[in-house]
Amino acid sequence: DRKTKVWTLRQHMFVGDYIGAKKLSVSDNDNNHKKNKDKDNNNNDNDKNNQKYFYDSSQIYLFRTSPEWILCVSPWAKLVAVLQNPIQRLMNQYTQAQKIGLTLDLEPWLEKDLKFLDQSGVLENKQGSWETYLQVAKDAPVGRGLYYFQVKPWLERIPEAFPQSKHWTENLLILPSTQVNTIRHFLGFDNRTLITTQNTTTTTNTNNNNKKQDLSPKMKKTLDKLYSPFNKRLFELLGWDAKEIGW
Repeated sequence: DRKTKVWTLRQHMFVGDYIGAKKLSVSDNDNNHKKNKDKDNNNNDNDKNNQKYFYDSSQIYLFRTSPEWILCVSPWAKLVAVLQNPIQRLMNQYTQAQKIGLTLDLEPWLEKDLKFLDQSGVLENKQGSWETYLQVAKDAPVGRGLYYFQVKPWLERIPEAFPQSKHWTENLLILPSTQVNTIRHFLGFDNRTLITTQNTTTTTNTNNNNKKQDLSPKMKKTLDKLYSPFNKRLFELLGWDAKEIGW
């Protein structure tokens, strides 16, 4: 009930102050606020050609973030989730983890997470098992590739947050990594020249002894068997063609 009240307030703020306008100045004085708003509306035509778009991205959002957290704060946001082949994804995560200090070999690292998934009941699809797993998961290299559990809550929450939308696809784009060109159209950037700025500071491990590791045939078979039924459920949920995706 509390969340519903917050939704209503946030949606009211969005409709009243943000559609077709820049971020408004906030003032305790109603007259000043009205002047600021009128000024923004008068300059709206010029702003159309000089708009700034703010974005934030993180690989952990889909896995760790509740839809309510983002949609409560910014219900007008456009949300994009790019899903990579789960096995390729965990290999990339391992490479990045090595750069910031992970010393564990690849397969022992994966086996720890497989144990968490098994003990939590996720692999047997027990009721509440995913929530239990999230409480014990750490790096979650295997679990983060179980996209079905992560995507489903978003598909359920989006229509609640956007009652004016006919379908969740109007506000949430979920696509495989092979179709990233679709993002520009979804965000309305087809005919725009984008200039982005970002913080390029990274923390890397100065140890150069990290060696490239590959999955053993046994581990590859284990992961293929684990992911297959969950990928199938994901494809059915999103209406994807499994043959076209190729996972």
